[in-house]
Amino acid sequence: TRSSAKLDWEVWSTWRRAATSAARCACEASSLPPASCRAVFGATVFRLGACLALSPPPPRLTTILGETAVVLVRRWRTKCSDTMETWCGDMAGLLHQVAACWSSLHPRASLAVLGLGLATARISHCKLDQREGEVLGSWLAPALALLATNMREVEAALQRPGPAQLQGPELCLALLQVLLARLAPSCWLPALHSHATTALLLSATGACCKARAAPSLTLSTLALLLDVGDTPQGAALLLSQDLARDVWQIGRAHV
Repeated sequence: TRSSAKLDWEVWSTWRRAATSAARCACEASSLPPASCRAVFGATVFRLGACLALSPPPPRLTTILGETAVVLVRRWRTKCSDTMETWCGDMAGLLHQVAACWSSLHPRASLAVLGLGLATARISHCKLDQREGEVLGSWLAPALALLATNMREVEAALQRPGPAQLQGPELCLALLQVLLARLAPSCWLPALHSHATTALLLSATGACCKARAAPSLTLSTLALLLDVGDTPQGAALLLSQDLARDVWQIGRAHV
């Protein structure tokens, strides 16, 4: 209702002023107490998750919250949470939510959450110790679902006039590349197989070459496929595809 929307906006405006003030303090002085950093960042992520659960997610709130979270995590890094396991678990939940409501999200909000995931994955390097496989393994399903959605959108966009939007798929590829580097092949191989990821990547690469478009995305896709084939199990997965046909079609489209 209009009254509830007004109340929601008033609450958000008050919180935003407080978060902006805290972020300004972080820029002016690096001595902001970790407890304050955790409180502001935790409130931002909690509110972002609550907004993503709405149908449809409010575009203004999700965009502001997502972009605010990215700014805070880049500024405060490990001061954003008590434990990296908790932080990564919350991030897995956000990725699941975004994968479920991607089509109804504002593009900037989608990119912000993907950027937040990529920043979190990089910051968590050497911080998860022996639980890395368990914690980051929960990211695989939503990361692959988001990659599939973005690649299909790219292929559809290449059929229409005008440039395709490439920020989403490139962020998805970067996130998946980090996960493949951090997780054991026994963890990501079954996920790649169940989501038909290799076939999807080859199809998207062929579509880009045929349309003579998105060279950076094509290179990123091929780099990811090379990472997959860097292990015996990954090479076997790639060889299960009709590579002779796919490589021929890609080369033919590129000529």
